[in-house]
Order: sequence, then C-alpha cells, then structure tokens
Amino acid sequence: MGESVVEPIRFPRVTSPSTLLRRLTVRSATAEAPLGAPAENPLSPSSAISAPVISPASIALAPPSELVPAGPGQGHPLEKLVSAYHAISSTLEPAQVAGILAERTVDLFGVSGVAVLLADEQQWLGVAAARGLSGSFLAALAGPVEQGVVSLAIAEGRSLATWDMRSHSDARLAEAAKRDHIVSSACAPLLFSGQTVGILYIYCNDFRRFTEEEFHLLSLLAAQGAIALTNAHAYHELQAQATEIKAGFQRVGEALSASLDVAETLRIILQQSVSMTRADAGAIYMLCDPHEGAGLRLAEMRGIDRRSVRRFRVAAVSQVARMAMQERRAVIVTDTRRVTDIAFPTLRLSLDETAETRSVICVPLIIGDRALGVLEQYGSTTGAFAQRDAELLVAFAHQAAVAVENARLYAQECSIAETLQKAFLPELPTNITGFEIGRVYSPGSRVSAVGGDTYDVFTLQDGRIAALIADVSGQGTYAATQAIMAKYTVRAYALENPHPSSVLSRMNDALVEQTTDSTFLTCCFALIDPKSRRVTLASAAHPPALHCQANSRCCHAVGTEPGLIAGFLHKQDYPTQEIRMAPGDVLVMYTDGVIEARRHKTLFAQERLVRVIQENVHLSAQEIAAAIYAAVTDYVDNDRQDDLALLVLKAV
Repeated sequence: MGESVVEPIRFPRVTSPSTLLRRLTVRSATAEAPLGAPAENPLSPSSAISAPVISPASIALAPPSELVPAGPGQGHPLEKLVSAYHAISSTLEPAQVAGILAERTVDLFGVSGVAVLLADEQQWLGVAAARGLSGSFLAALAGPVEQGVVSLAIAEGRSLATWDMRSHSDARLAEAAKRDHIVSSACAPLLFSGQTVGILYIYCNDFRRFTEEEFHLLSLLAAQGAIALTNAHAYHELQAQATEIKAGFQRVGEALSASLDVAETLRIILQQSVSMTRADAGAIYMLCDPHEGAGLRLAEMRGIDRRSVRRFRVAAVSQVARMAMQERRAVIVTDTRRVTDIAFPTLRLSLDETAETRSVICVPLIIGDRALGVLEQYGSTTGAFAQRDAELLVAFAHQAAVAVENARLYAQECSIAETLQKAFLPELPTNITGFEIGRVYSPGSRVSAVGGDTYDVFTLQDGRIAALIADVSGQGTYAATQAIMAKYTVRAYALENPHPSSVLSRMNDALVEQTTDSTFLTCCFALIDPKSRRVTLASAAHPPALHCQANSRCCHAVGTEPGLIAGFLHKQDYPTQEIRMAPGDVLVMYTDGVIEARRHKTLFAQERLVRVIQENVHLSAQEIAAAIYAAVTDYVDNDRQDDLALLVLKAV
C-alpha cells in the first residue's frame, strides 16, 4: 500500500518555546494516555500526522525558572529536553553533535530506533548518526530531500508521523522496515534560517500514535539540533578556511621568495590573490614615476579582455583607488552600475564569453607611509566580495607590497651592479703575448649580480704582464665598490713599481687608511715575463695559485707563505715566490669560493681542484676555467653562498 498523506491534524501554533514549555509543564501533571497506546479509532495505515510549525530561528533555551516541572519525579521529559539541549551544544564536532542528538532522542522518547540524516550541497540526505537500526535500513533511508514525507515535513516545517512503515511507498524502505520489525515512525525537519540541515527520525516496533506533546518535543529537539549542527559545520568551515588561508599565505611566501624579478613577482601576486577570493579577474596598478606623470600604470592583469585594456594602461587615479590608498583600507563596490563616473574593464570568462565588471574590491599596496599602487579584483556578478575577502586581501597586500618593493630594489641594485660589473670585470683578451687567458666570475648571493671577488690582467709599459685576483669581505654592491677601488689601486702602484711585494704592501697601507675597520681583502698578484715565462708572485692571505706542468701533469701550489690579509695593519711585508712556465703549463688563480664550495659539510677542497686541472690541462685556458666552474657547480648540493672567481693563464 502506498504512502498517503491524509488531511493533517493541525494543532494550535506555538508562538514561543517558553509558552510551549509552560504548556508542556502544565500538561505533564495531568493524566494522559500512555505514550505507546494506539487510539481507539486509529488512522488508516501509512497515514501522516502533522504537528505545529516551530520556527528554528526562534528557538532559544527558556530560563531555568520556566523549565521546572509542576509535578515531582525524576526523568521528566522537560528535564531530559533541557539536558539534551546542553549536551548537543557542548561540542563543535559535527559527528559528535549528530551522535549526541541520536542518543538523547532515544532517551527522551524511549523509541527503538533513531536516525539523524544531514543534507549535503546537492540536497542529498545521508545518515550522520543512528541508534538501533540495521545497515540495510539506513541504506534505504538515504536519498534526495525532495522525496516523500521528508519533502512535506521540510516544506511545512512540521513534524510528521507514519503509522505503518511496512506499507511505505518506497518498496526498498518497506522491505527494510519489515526485516527490522519497524512499524511506526515520526520525523522532524532540521531547519535553520530557512535552510535544510537534515531530518531527525524516530522509529517504534509497534503501532504508536504520537501525542501533541511528543510532536512539540520532537520539533524543539530538532530545532536545537539544527542550530548545533549549523554552528558545528560553520566552525569547521572556518577552521578549514583558516587552514587554507594559512597554506595559501605559505605558498605565496614561498613563491615570492623564489623570485626577485619584478614582472614575475607581480604575476605570482595576482595569480594567488585571484585564487584566494575566487574572483573572475584581477589587476595590479602601480603609481607612475614622476616623469611618467600622475596616475596609475597597469602592471599586471589576469582574466581581462585585452580589447578593453588600452584605456587602462595608464589612467588617472580613480575615486576607488584614491580612497583605498589614502585611507589604507579595502574598498568594495557591490554594484558598478551605481558608480557611473568610473570605467571598469571587460572580463574574459572564457574563450567565447565576456562579461562586464559588476563588483570590485580594491586594496592598497603600502610600504611604510608610501603607496606603491593598488590590487583590484573583479567579479561578473553583483555582491561577489564580502568583508572576509576584504580582510584577507588587506593582509595579503601587506606581504605582496614587501615582495614588490624587494623585487624593485633588487632590479635597481642589478642595474647598479651591471654598471659596476663592467668596471671591475673588464673584457680581457683571450691571448696576451705568449699566454692564453681564461676567466670565470659568478656571484654567490642571490640578491646581487656582483660581489667582492674580482680579477684583472694588464700589460705594463715594458711588456711584462700583471695578473691580479682578489676577494673583498662581504657581498653586494658595497663589496663590489671596494673591489673596484682595490683593483685600480693595484694598477696605479704597479705602473710605478710592479714588483709584487711592493704593490701589495702599498695597497695594504692604502686600504688601512681609506676603508672602514670591517673591510679586508685577500689577493694574489703575479708579475709575468712573457719572454722567459718567469712568474713572480706574492699573496695577501689568499689561497695559493696552482701551477700544473703540461708534460708531467704535476701540480704544485705557489704562494704557500702568504703575508697578512690586506687592510688590517700598516707596514706589512709580502714575500714573493718565483716559478718558470714551459709551453702548455697552466697557472690557476682562484678565490676561496672554489675550494670552500660545500656538499653537506664536505668542502670541494684543493685536492678536487687539482684533479680537475690535471684532467683538463690539454684544453685551452678558457675551457679549463669552464671545466673548473662546472665541477664546482655540480659538487654543491644547493645554491652557492660565496662568490667565485677564476683566472687561468696558459703558456703557449
């Protein structure tokens, strides 16, 4: 027999839970039929009974004074109801709320089975908690919100009862009821602010006509359960959002720290911010430089139709952007049709679909007390952005502004560094009177294209060759400027008296006089006679040069008794050492960035450098330098931190 709904028995509507509870308190002292006794003239099987509507939004726990039962005795329904209220509101775990709701429902009504079903985003009811019911019966309960008694209970906001589940219109559910010996049932919708949370079912193993008071109790319990479940789900959503935001910021930080290119930094910022707010499009506008005029320059865009870009490439500061930068806060436009004096870009939603901007959120990019520009997000629907989006973007914009400024400063330093690099790394010829020249320079710091390592090779007036390699303490442009000063100081002194001991002694005194206490320099200076191939070398605490003989491939260190580091104390002596080079012999001068390159805690060391030179001594000077650099780069387990410079002289 199909499930039918007869004309519902409607009880007077209850305007407040307190009134309802007072009525229940009074009635609890009067005689009434046993809860499980059927009426003398029961309704036909499979009929449904409806109870008064209780608005979940109006449910509130009545003051304790209104909950005191009129009659004595333990386990009064009102006491159990109040206890159930407290229990289901004591946790913010959705599964625990559903479980407690099921347990307290069994305790309150003395029924044989209870099921709590919750609706998902697709309005499909799934079992969240149950007591006293088999798995096959619970499987039959799951289904869409719109079907059967469930849809009626939700539509009317009432508790409903089914007299005989064994005659249910759903054959699968009827068969499951027969197996579980379930006869009567009642259900109450779990509603909150007009939204369907789920439904609460109670089941009996006998014919049972539920009383008006039981319907009221079930409605009240369901209403409180809906509130508790909604709160629990909202809490977990906030937790998930917080976790996602934290992870998002971490991803943004990692991505931004991996790039110091301005264009790439702006691209990452826009990509991540659009993803965070789920916007349809976004753009970053930077304040124009003074020579460009006043206004904003479009620096990066995403999801904007390119045909509408031209008018935004350089534009006056809009009222929205000005407000955001001046007041240092997010500005939200919920409906752009109400802002007639500001132009907004057309959005490109897909290859074939465009849309007009209908909502905007604009946040300033601020460093200290200076505005860099604004970050804007666009939506194709009105009201696309909420206060939460504003708070999230403002926090993100602080991080983004720092990244943009760092990238801008890096670009500025790179420009300076490029100029300095041309000054302290001159274009050396590949050959110079009887010698091939090879060289490599690589800065170790990721925040500068230059460092404190430098080299120089030049010819003196008498035809002899001077070669210098030096390492100034520190990195970046300051170290580079000190290296340039040291290089040209050496050149000046070498032109007067090229003897290595004299050059290094005079340079040391100049550094002591002209630089700060924290600036020191190690260097190796060689004077080469191309006719005799005699090399005279002096060192200021620098790693010894390596002389590799072409015939025997035997390598030995030159400059093993260096003088004191330059720039530390006046009047220092720098002893010299002399060697003679045969055709094919190689002299390698290098900085400590070569031998101190690390893999974990193990240095590249001089022994490995010697092997690389011996294996490649037959190559040209530049090929030998490249082979050494490749070996060092392959050896390290991550980015090198120290600068590296190589100077290779090969006799021909």
